[in-house]
Amino acid sequence: SVGPVLPAGFAGLKVLLLNISRAVSRDVLITFSPTEGPRLPNMTEKGKTGKIKLPKEIFHSLGSWTARVVVTVLNIQQLGMFEEVNQTGQVLDDTVVGITVGETSIFRLQEPMKLTFTHRQLPYGITPQCVFWDPSKGMAGGWSSSGCFTQPRNNRTICSCNHLTFFTLLLNPALDESTAQALMAVATVGCGVATAFSIFTIAFCIFLRCRFRSEETLRINLGLHMNLVGSLLLLNLAFLLNNGTSGGTQPKTCKVLGGLTHYCLLCCFTWMALEGCHLYLLFVKVLGIYIHHYLMKLCLVGWGFPALIVGVAGVIGSYGEYSIQTMDHQVIARLC
Repeated sequence: SVGPVLPAGFAGLKVLLLNISRAVSRDVLITFSPTEGPRLPNMTEKGKTGKIKLPKEIFHSLGSWTARVVVTVLNIQQLGMFEEVNQTGQVLDDTVVGITVGETSIFRLQEPMKLTFTHRQLPYGITPQCVFWDPSKGMAGGWSSSGCFTQPRNNRTICSCNHLTFFTLLLNPALDESTAQALMAVATVGCGVATAFSIFTIAFCIFLRCRFRSEETLRINLGLHMNLVGSLLLLNLAFLLNNGTSGGTQPKTCKVLGGLTHYCLLCCFTWMALEGCHLYLLFVKVLGIYIHHYLMKLCLVGWGFPALIVGVAGVIGSYGEYSIQTMDHQVIARLC
C-alpha cells in the first residue's frame, strides 16, 4: 500500500513524499525529528523521535486510487516563516510539521490525526499547546488551537487534530493560581489607593470652584477635571465591587456588574477625549468661542454616549461571567 519514498530537502526544510493506496488496511505511521526530518519508522527509534499517525479513513474517502502524501519538517528560524505578531509562546525546537494528502483540504476527520512531539521534561510554569497555522488570523496569520486536543506526557506531547495543515507545539508560560491571586491582590490595592486619591482630588476641585466663583473659565476647567476624575473613581469602585462579588453572584447581577464596569471604562475614555477637545479650543481657537451651557452639553456627551453603547451591548447579550483559566482548564479567577 506504500509506494516509492522520496526524501528531499535543504537547509531548514526536509520533505518526505509517499504514494499511499486507497485500499490501505491500517493507519499510516511516519516518524520525524528536527535534525533528520520525516521518514518511515524503524525498530531502533523507540521514544527518540516524533510520530505522525494518519488514520486510514483519510485514504478510503479519496476519489483516486493512490494519494500523494507530503510531510515537511521546517525550521522556522532558518526560513523566517510562521512569525506571529505578539506571540507569547515559544515554538518547540523552532520546528513546524506540515502534512498534506492529495490535492484537497482534509478536515472534520471522525478519527483524528495524531502527532507526537518529543521533548525533555518541561520546566515548571511552562504549558504545551498543540496549534496549527491559521492564515486568516490577524493581519498576516497566526497560531490557533481550534480542532486540536493536547495531551501532555512526561517527555512527549500528543496532538490529536481533526484536520491536516502545518502544526507545531507552543510552549506557553502558564499563569498558576498563586500568581493570579497575587496579581489580583496588587490590582485591588492599587484600585483602593487610586480611589482615595480620586476622592481627595474631587474635594480639592470643589473647594477651588467655591473659592473662585467669579472665574467662569476656571470653573469650567475644574468642572471638566472633576468629571474625568469622577469617571476614574467610578471605574475603580466598579472593579473593586466586581472583584469582591463576582465569585458567587447570580447571572443577572453579574451582567449588571459587567455593564457597570464597561460603562465606567467608556466614560473615562470619553472624558479624556472631551478634555482634549477642550484644550484644543483653549490653545488653538483662543478668541471668539462661546458655547451656551458648555459644561452641561459636555456632561450629556461624557455620560450619555457611553450609556448608549452599553445599552446596545446589553441587548445583544455581551455581559456575563468570564473566567481566567490555565491551559488545563483550571479556573483561577472570575470576573463579570
